Amino acid sequence: MALGMYYWHARARDLAGNWGPWSGYRQVRIVPPTPARPVQTGPASGLITKVTTPEFSWNGVAYGVRYEIQIDDSAAFYNPLAQEHTGEGTNYTASELGEGRWYWRVRALNVAGIAGAWSSTRYFTIDTTPPVAPTLSYPADGSAWVGTATFRWLPP
Repeated sequence: MALGMYYWHARARDLAGNWGPWSGYRQVRIVPPTPARPVQTGPASGLITKVTTPEFSWNGVAYGVRYEIQIDDSAAFYNPLAQEHTGEGTNYTASELGEGRWYWRVRALNVAGIAGAWSSTRYFTIDTTPPVAPTLSYPADGSAWVGTATFRWLPP
């Protein structure tokens, strides 16, 4: 049956072929199944990147015709950047995000707008700040060295 509202009723026929009266009407609405929970494929949880417009991807699910993605700097999603993706693909490129740890999840919606369960939560970190220069410690500046030199520095 196609999706939509249907009305139905019935009547009985005995062994002699006599038809009885019709019953009262009932209605039933056929809705699509709730979509399954998507599984994210990228970025990997724990990723550290300098890309400020990351691309998110997930698997397509049965009965999912559009997807909603939430991105937040809190694992509790108190104030998410909600983005709805309505294309046929299962990826989304975010608008520019700032430095720090970001959490994300995605869910599918069916043709009736009924949402399935959220995927698991993944996180990644955006780091665009380069480290400071290391401090050179050995050999001393201007020194002469015979043979193979050993170099040492202090980490930044």
